Amino acid sequence: MKKALVGILIVSLICCTGCSIRKQTTDKQEKVTKLVWQSEQRFWEHQNYFNQVLKEKGYPYEVEFVTSETVQKDQIVDLLETGMPTWAETYDTDKDAVEGRLLPLDDYLKTKEGKQIKDAVPEKIWDSYKIKGKQYTVVSPGIFPNRTVYIWDTTLAKKYNVHPENWDGDLWKYKEELLKVAKGEKKEGRKNFAVVSDLLSYAEEMPETTKAMGIMYPIIFRENKNKVKAEFSYETPEYKRNLAGMREFYKMGLWRPELDGERETEYFLSVETQFRTKNAYLGFREPNFWATHELKEFHMDKLWELSPSYIETGITTKSNHPEEAFGLLCALYTDKDLVNAIEWGEKGVNYDVIEGKAVKPMSQGEYIPHCVAGNQLLGYVEVNQDNNLKKIYPQMIDKAKVSKASGFRFSGKGIEKELEEIVALDSLVYSGNGDEVIKNMEQIIDKYKQSGIDKVIAEWNRQFEEWEKNKK
Repeated sequence: MKKALVGILIVSLICCTGCSIRKQTTDKQEKVTKLVWQSEQRFWEHQNYFNQVLKEKGYPYEVEFVTSETVQKDQIVDLLETGMPTWAETYDTDKDAVEGRLLPLDDYLKTKEGKQIKDAVPEKIWDSYKIKGKQYTVVSPGIFPNRTVYIWDTTLAKKYNVHPENWDGDLWKYKEELLKVAKGEKKEGRKNFAVVSDLLSYAEEMPETTKAMGIMYPIIFRENKNKVKAEFSYETPEYKRNLAGMREFYKMGLWRPELDGERETEYFLSVETQFRTKNAYLGFREPNFWATHELKEFHMDKLWELSPSYIETGITTKSNHPEEAFGLLCALYTDKDLVNAIEWGEKGVNYDVIEGKAVKPMSQGEYIPHCVAGNQLLGYVEVNQDNNLKKIYPQMIDKAKVSKASGFRFSGKGIEKELEEIVALDSLVYSGNGDEVIKNMEQIIDKYKQSGIDKVIAEWNRQFEEWEKNKK
């Protein structure tokens, strides 16, 4: 009888234990927080795999990715990509924070977990993205400001006894040396060859100036002046001189704008205004390129919101799970598997890896762009990025100087029409037909005037002066 009672008791205990286990499992499942992340990037393509990795690694989150078009009317968004959506809209980038849609993250970033995010991004970057002294977003480290460099063919330099390594940033002074190369190579009948490249961009890269509204607006201010004041760059003495230089080089045959952008074109000297690193440059060059080429740097863009323009992500004030949303962000700054899952997707399906760089599946190294989130220094890099980003990134940021406009955000309120018309004129200069600029730049300048660029510049100066006054 006792044995029977013991047997019944054991069965009961097993059943109860089973119930307890099922309850614990159910409780654990219930603790998984579902978060909605709104971004205009292609995160939704990687959603299933990203959630699979979260589950396999024991993270208590599940994420639904939406865009501004797919988000439902009454859907609560927890994580919001904000800031600058395109280079055409470099204004009102603080709108979500100013209008109360984002939580300040300063207290979150002071926590033990938040410190891992803070430590991943240099303080210069954090300061550049503050809004009225507060941090509303996190940014993904990995990009540094553009550099302007000469890159030249050392074989040709030796052949014609010219020395770009001794030249300064004023290219126009060296036309006689460049003519030696042009005449010599013309005699040898080289096709698809130009002596210099990309003078349109070079003409706008004036030392000690910064583009006040990014690359699609010809508006600059001078970093070496006590008072910051925006100007129409095409009316500056520097640009007028550069335009004259472009016209002379074009007439002499040193610059052939019809060849700019053609992959098969060979140059003696390339002027690169968006140069990152030597290894990154190899993304679109043959592997032994630097065996026959050298470079000289002249200046680096100043560091601020529009240079190099990081993607920003914040936590919404409507979120019912702000702590969990921040927990997910923290995980994306410490776990390389999560970083690769959200940026690239599933290895072997969405991408392959060749020499530490992510490429299109079944390709010989074909370029594929990645999404950006979390600490991208932990993940694989694009073909045109440096494998050693984790080491060189902090070094490059430390080297960069901070712009006088750091912390300033421009509002386009009241001048929307002018801004839209001005940015549309960018194609007149960068349509890929540089000889049109050589012939018609005065008419292009008139069109900018008619579109209201002076009004935009006046408003930029008014807002900056007010911001600087309040900052003090």
